[in-house]
Amino acid sequence: MPAEQIDTADHVKHVLSGEFWLVAYVEGDRLCACGWPCTVANLADCKLIQKAAPGEKEALLRSMAEIKDGDIRGVYARRKIAEMEGGK
Repeated sequence: MPAEQIDTADHVKHVLSGEFWLVAYVEGDRLCACGWPCTVANLADCKLIQKAAPGEKEALLRSMAEIKDGDIRGVYARRKIAEMEGGK
């Protein structure tokens, strides 16, 4: 993955709002942020500020996997963990 590609656990700035976000996930051209309320934005409107350190992506996925009640971040995290563990 190129260093400039935004992914789970990276830190970004949403240029339209000026807010700084922790990335829950990126799918296609959409980015979902951690926090409340659940926020989804165009990936093109986000600027990478800091890549996640080694291990932070998996730690955040495991934390988000605990989110229930159909929250899209929890659903995404459980799917990604299943993919990771299926690949071992």
